[in-house]
Amino acid sequence: MRCTSRCATILMDIKMTAEIKKRSIEITIQPEFKPYVKSSWLRSIIQHTLQQTNPTGSCSISLAITNDDTIRSLNQQFRNFDEVTDVLAFGNHGEFEDETVDSSLEAVEFPNPEDLLSHLGEVVLSYPQAQRQALENTVSIDSEIALLVIHGILHLLGYEHHTNDQEILMTDSQSKILRSFLENAKSANHGK
Repeated sequence: MRCTSRCATILMDIKMTAEIKKRSIEITIQPEFKPYVKSSWLRSIIQHTLQQTNPTGSCSISLAITNDDTIRSLNQQFRNFDEVTDVLAFGNHGEFEDETVDSSLEAVEFPNPEDLLSHLGEVVLSYPQAQRQALENTVSIDSEIALLVIHGILHLLGYEHHTNDQEILMTDSQSKILRSFLENAKSANHGK
């Protein structure tokens, strides 16, 4: 039996579907912000960012939309900065930015079953700070939130901006991802 072009297309679709990795996305939005931001929209930003940066990687990731008090407290606790910030990224690699791990401790490798997703970490975003930055930058709140979510995910994937070269790479990457996300969203809305 010969495989027609339609048959080949179906087989290719099946193969591509099998290659798509599992992703688990957990989103928490503080109640006062639920009327302003939808978890389905946040999920689409996360999925798009992961597709652009890690298209075949299986992972889980968490996102929390919170207030200034919460992010200030986290910033104080984990970075020793008693101030509001826009976004924090807590990677699952055991360190947070300049924090160091005691080298005298023996590293322990825990087994990771194949069906257990690797947790990238958690992104925490201050909605009120995103609003202020959107006004300052004369962009929509949606664009600012999308940019901050992308920025946080890039940190979880190892991007930094401590040096000029790192900042250029991170800024270029997040701009490219944001632009493609907004173009896709615009195309999807015009198709309705």
